[in-house]
Amino acid sequence: MKYYLVTTYTCYCGEHMYHYIAIPEDRSIEEDEFMEIIFGWVAEDAYEWWDDQSEEEFDGDYDAYLGECGYDIEEISEAEYLTYCGKS
Repeated sequence: MKYYLVTTYTCYCGEHMYHYIAIPEDRSIEEDEFMEIIFGWVAEDAYEWWDDQSEEEFDGDYDAYLGECGYDIEEISEAEYLTYCGKS
C-alpha cells in the first residue's frame, strides 16, 4: 500500500483540513477513482468553511469561491498513516 496525506484548503489563511488515504501499491493517486474522492473532500470542506464573510467577499458566487479552493498531496509512511488515522 501507499499512504497519502491530502490537505484541502480555501483561499483564507488557516482554513485547511487533513485527510488520509491508502491505495494499492500498483495504483496512482492521480487515477480518476482517487481524484474523485479528493475533489469530494475539497467540495465538502469548502462548503463547511463557506460563511457570511466568504459570501460577501465573493458576492454570493459560491462557484467562484470553490474555484479558489484546492488541495495538496503528500506521500507519507505507513507509520504516519496509522498514527494519524488512530489505527496504532
